[in-house]
Amino acid sequence: MRINGNMSSIVNSQPLIARNGYVGLGNDLNQAWTAVNPGPFSLLHLNGNGSGPPQQFGYRNWMQTGITFTSNDDFAYIGHKQNPGSANGLDITDLVVAWGDNATLGTVGPDVMKFVFTSGTGSANDDLSGDHLNGREIMRLTGFGNVGIGPRFNNTANGQPQSQLHINSENNTDVALQLTVQNLGQLLGDGLRLRVAGGSGEARIDQQENANLLLFTGTSSGGGERMRVASIATQTANPASLPGDVGRVSISHRPSSPVDRPLSLLHLGYNTTNKINNNGWRPWMDVGTFTSSGSDHMYVGLKREPPTLALAGDRLDAVIAWGDNANPNPAFSGPDFLRFIFTSTTTDTFDPIAALPNGREIMRLTPSGNVGIGDYASSIPAIGARLDLDGDLRIRTLTQNNNLNQVLVADPSDLNRVHWRDAATLSSQFFACPTSVPADKLPSNSWWELNNFNFVFAGQGGTNNSVGIGTNCTPAAKLHILRQLVTPAVFNPTGLHVEHTDVSLPGPLLGLATGIASVITGSNRQNTAGNFSARSANVNIAVRGDSTNANFTNVGGRFNAGGTGTMHYGIWASAPAGPPHLAGYFNGDVTITGTLISGGSDQRLKRDIQPIANATEIIGRLQPKTFFFDPAAEPRLSLPRGRQYGLVAQDVEQVLPEVVREVTLPAEDERERPATFKAINYNAFISLLIAGMQKQQREIDDLRAQVADLAARVKGTTPASR
Repeated sequence: MRINGNMSSIVNSQPLIARNGYVGLGNDLNQAWTAVNPGPFSLLHLNGNGSGPPQQFGYRNWMQTGITFTSNDDFAYIGHKQNPGSANGLDITDLVVAWGDNATLGTVGPDVMKFVFTSGTGSANDDLSGDHLNGREIMRLTGFGNVGIGPRFNNTANGQPQSQLHINSENNTDVALQLTVQNLGQLLGDGLRLRVAGGSGEARIDQQENANLLLFTGTSSGGGERMRVASIATQTANPASLPGDVGRVSISHRPSSPVDRPLSLLHLGYNTTNKINNNGWRPWMDVGTFTSSGSDHMYVGLKREPPTLALAGDRLDAVIAWGDNANPNPAFSGPDFLRFIFTSTTTDTFDPIAALPNGREIMRLTPSGNVGIGDYASSIPAIGARLDLDGDLRIRTLTQNNNLNQVLVADPSDLNRVHWRDAATLSSQFFACPTSVPADKLPSNSWWELNNFNFVFAGQGGTNNSVGIGTNCTPAAKLHILRQLVTPAVFNPTGLHVEHTDVSLPGPLLGLATGIASVITGSNRQNTAGNFSARSANVNIAVRGDSTNANFTNVGGRFNAGGTGTMHYGIWASAPAGPPHLAGYFNGDVTITGTLISGGSDQRLKRDIQPIANATEIIGRLQPKTFFFDPAAEPRLSLPRGRQYGLVAQDVEQVLPEVVREVTLPAEDERERPATFKAINYNAFISLLIAGMQKQQREIDDLRAQVADLAARVKGTTPASR
């Protein structure tokens, strides 16, 4: 034991202070307190076992009027701490329990403060009853500021309290935090209890009193109640027809005026303005969401049928309901509608209406039972029909029943309101040209309106009656089809499409099947059974015939000319004179059974007629060749197979450029491009061969005469005069 006289010392590098009358108890104090490590530190200092001087780490100079504990290089203090913040520092003094450490972590720390209960002799090894060498730990405080309540904490990193307040239970028992008020009871079933079930791990918040569970936010800045879970007792504040043993939750839009009376399982917004009649609320608005503001509300949930809560049944309908106060006044305060609105980002360029602040309205329901499909948020007239469509109508599938005789008709004077009428009262589905007045049995020129592409019947009752499709009221032919410009343009448009799918069964030939037949009979005129024109495109084909998949023969086009008359032409074709124009183009071999006649031989069609003077010389310069055609050079050409005999156009062009010309392979559609190649006019060689043979014959005759003359001289005779 050591009792200080009047002396001062420095501990833990704190400023020098007086330690008069301080008392120290412990072992070997002469070694423990030296001039290097003076003590005692406080009014009463208890020093236990240790390997050297008491630990000073953790000590502060305000640790005076109290008890200091040191042992095993650790430190603790229980006593007073003067508060220097008051006017009279000696008048405010705190009681402090402090412990310190040498800031060493790992196997020798950190040190904690523990509250431990002990019982028995400690031989039972029961840390939950306290009959254990270490007793039962009730609470521990760590140097990191965490507080742990419960047993089984330890000094390992994972065994310490992990939060500022950490409540732990042993094994699989429940752990709970309970808040009670004395006048309401302090038993296990009183107050508010936060619990985690030890077996399942489920967390519970139990409001165990017959009162609401309220969640508040921002109370220090003018906030208030945000959410309420109503208790059984508070349900009596609801209408008497609502059972009092059901759950109710409310979320308030404005905390200063909370929803203190939830009307459905989840009530959002505000109380109804009139708590007596609840502005449209009904007792069946139970299991669902009830949203209210002022005199308006909306319910989304289930509705039990029949609508008597006392009757149990298995039918629960899904319901969307909205309510309002009766007879709104002024008019702009109602009626309220149920609307379906789609909104997109404000920068949406694909749907600019949905990008507007009000979005795109899809459908609207009115309190009068009318439904409008479309956007009625603009200046469109009010919904005045049970089903009012601002747009077109499409029915994908209809069931045909020819026994019905009721049809739907539209009243254009009433925004096309739809009615029904007896089909027998319909005299016609046609209108007098060019109005919309019904026409009975087409007494005059009439048209059938087909979305601005009309079906016209003109000249009824006379000899000039005609039909127009897409034309005005005066078709230009018996059948006039006009395909107008459409946007966007259609790929491969067709003016008239006739498809003949009447396929006969195997057996005898059943005659000739014809897709389109045109017969013109009349005298004193030129009769043309078919007149086709193609204009203004990159590639124009007036007539095109494709014949495929025949069992025997495919013929792309067949033309016959016969009967009475002085001249018959199977095909008459013409084209402008000169290259690259051709009156006929055949991609493949050509066979004729008659005579090939050149129509340009008449002397009347020629001028500057001269004989061919050097035919044999020209023939001598030509180079006949044998060759094979290369199909890969131009796949569109039907080139013959096998060895060929003829001339090469480039060689002939050096000798007779007049008989070589450029021939163009026509494009069959706009996706192809024409191709050109050189061709030879073989007819020109006929005259060359004739002239050459004539010249050769003259030379042969001269040679024969010379031979005869020589023979006569040899025999001594005079050759006969030629």
